[in-house]
Amino acid sequence: MRIDVIYQKIWADLWGNKVRTLQVAMIVALGAFGIGLVIGSRNLIVNVLNAEWQQSSPPAIKLSVNPPMNDETLAGFKNIEGVEAVEGLLTTLIEWRASPQDEWQSAFLSTREDYRQQKMAKYDLLAGGWPERKQFAIAKGSDTVFGLNQGQTIWVRINDRERQITIGGIINRIGSAPFFTGKAEFLATRARIAELFGNADFNTIQFSIGKFDQRRAEAVDQAIKDRLKKLGIDSRGADEPLRQRILPPNIQPASTLLDAIFAIMGLVGGVIIVLGLLLVFNTVTAIITQQIDQIGVMKAIGARSDQILHGYLLLIFGYGLLATLISVPLAALAANGLKGFFLNITNSTNPGFQIDPLALGVQVTVALLSPLLAALAPVLSGIRITVREAISSYGITGSAGLLDRLVTKAKGVPYSWLLVIGNTFRNKQRVILLEVTLVGSGLIFMVIMGVSDSTNYTFDEQLRSIHTYQVAVAFEEPQRIQRIEASSLAQPNAKIVEMWYTTAMTIRPATQAKATVDDEQAKILGVPPATKMYKPQIERGRWLQPDDSNGIVLNKALATKLGLDVGDQVILRRDGDRDSTWQIVGILFDPLTNNSVHMSRATLARLLNKVNKANALWVKTVATDAESTKSTALALEKRFEARNIAVAPETVFSGKTIDDIVYSKLFTYNLLVQLLAILAAVIAIVGGVGLSGVLTLSVLERTREIGVMRAIGASSGQITRLFIGEGLLLGLLSWAIALPVSIPLAHALTTRILTTILNEEIIYRFTPFGPLLWLAIITVLSIFASWFPARSATRVSVRTSLAYQ
Repeated sequence: MRIDVIYQKIWADLWGNKVRTLQVAMIVALGAFGIGLVIGSRNLIVNVLNAEWQQSSPPAIKLSVNPPMNDETLAGFKNIEGVEAVEGLLTTLIEWRASPQDEWQSAFLSTREDYRQQKMAKYDLLAGGWPERKQFAIAKGSDTVFGLNQGQTIWVRINDRERQITIGGIINRIGSAPFFTGKAEFLATRARIAELFGNADFNTIQFSIGKFDQRRAEAVDQAIKDRLKKLGIDSRGADEPLRQRILPPNIQPASTLLDAIFAIMGLVGGVIIVLGLLLVFNTVTAIITQQIDQIGVMKAIGARSDQILHGYLLLIFGYGLLATLISVPLAALAANGLKGFFLNITNSTNPGFQIDPLALGVQVTVALLSPLLAALAPVLSGIRITVREAISSYGITGSAGLLDRLVTKAKGVPYSWLLVIGNTFRNKQRVILLEVTLVGSGLIFMVIMGVSDSTNYTFDEQLRSIHTYQVAVAFEEPQRIQRIEASSLAQPNAKIVEMWYTTAMTIRPATQAKATVDDEQAKILGVPPATKMYKPQIERGRWLQPDDSNGIVLNKALATKLGLDVGDQVILRRDGDRDSTWQIVGILFDPLTNNSVHMSRATLARLLNKVNKANALWVKTVATDAESTKSTALALEKRFEARNIAVAPETVFSGKTIDDIVYSKLFTYNLLVQLLAILAAVIAIVGGVGLSGVLTLSVLERTREIGVMRAIGASSGQITRLFIGEGLLLGLLSWAIALPVSIPLAHALTTRILTTILNEEIIYRFTPFGPLLWLAIITVLSIFASWFPARSATRVSVRTSLAYQ
């Protein structure tokens, strides 16, 4: 048989059945698109971040130190073997507003030794000039997020004194991300900060060691630890989010977190490919089955099996080529869009449109080879058939299975329903493969919604049930409890007030004899035992009692990290003070913090020689809506300012109201869920396209059957409802299967994978929202996907359909 005849048949199959060609191409394209989006966006983002990081001459070691370090002490570290350069930085908090009518906001104020002779982690001047005595500069990103411009005058409040400051320049500072922190960052000269605060010692130290080597960096870091220990200075890794002490210069610290996020997205992208392959297998099997008689004819006129194999593989390659043309540009556009979004929120420079070679290669490979692999088995099976078997077609035939026999025996069920059930499961292998795809789509969607519901529950409903106040205020210095509480209660809308004492200490197990620079940092919360602002969720042991003179309640995450439990003893140490020993009486869960230590307020105040004083105020309000609590917080600040009581720019949990606190906790998780939702939408489309493709093939296979129904009086509406019923049945069945499986999967992803990656404990909570939403989506998808095949079935005339072979 001439090969050009086979080529003509391939073209006829591709062009003559445009709907089927587009469906197969779309199924493959969606899988390639998903994986291309994940790989492309991850690589493009990380490449830009790493390039910026390396261009800035990053330090090998970067530490946050407490207490801050002066110039003389800093200079001593230059003598440590392996240290090539050392440089000090300082970041503190101030309050600012754009005009006297605006509310005060907290902001970072930073400085370094010398802006014009930077040694590492260098800043770039983008516009204007470097900070001067009377002028601040602003970090890139803070200008756009807060609507500030070069040359603009702002008001700042430091030590209860207001000043007008001009923004003289815009600086690119890697690591400044106001989108995440919600705070602007200003930069000043060190002399100006000393003038404003009375001190400008460095609280962050960075070290260069020349050519980076991990083992050498660890040795240098150990020498630095030993020197700090002798000086009584605590230290820890300074760079967020993982607080690493040692920073490989070829890896931007934020890329570690991005890798974790994109690993989850990549898992979902892999599921999309698998589901697409199943649909391709399903579709090609149906095509081969439909064209068995054509294979018989080709063999009868002399076509060899290898020629037929070559022809069908070329047909599948055509589908893959079309899928490549669809997926590659769409994935590149989507990856660059996601790159632009991430670079914007991380305050990085976007180099413009880029194509990631690895993503392109993987996409082309997936789009071209995966359909060939999926189609190989059904094609080989089809070409093995003999000429006699291929051309022995007797029209409407088939054997009755168990389901068919059960359907015929059903009583009291409308015949149209029985017909839908029987026709739906006629081709069991095809139905199984389609159901795997639809179930997989539903599983991923409901799992993602389950994660979203669980994070919202943990960091909103659960958090609010534990932290029952509405307004938070912190003071620069401890204040008389009775004075503050009496003044606060006089404020309209304030119903109940309560003061806590908060501070920071290091914590270690009592079995660890000596303190080290690696001891964990803990947030110490001095709480009235009968607190009305906090409902502890005790997991083991008990809550504090009035007679607990050395009892503490430890956060579950911190206890797990230190390997401690109820009854164990720990040692707390504050800024070089003497060690104090405490016994754990309870372990609690708190979604707001993972390093808290609760103790009696009176006990903590005595320990710090601050009896009857505290530095944090919680307020329950009469009106609890967001606007009322916000205005109450502002009114309280003004009340204290009028009485010369300095309010700290930052509260204990970085929010002046509980609504602000909840929003900041949910922000990162909502961002992750939104990214996963993009892939969930792709999966939903995969399921819809697959369902439409299966029903289209069903229409083609049952053309003669449709003609018989039309001949005996079936209307177009009845035939349409028949096919839509089949689609609905398949969709609803997949939902019923996916629902019970999605619950343990969502639980595992929430309580294990995300908890490990993000170092936050998330409580899984099942809600019906995700399943009901997927039920609505799969119902609409099923009807929509069935509509076009159904319309195609009603357009075939009786004469044509009965003559169909």
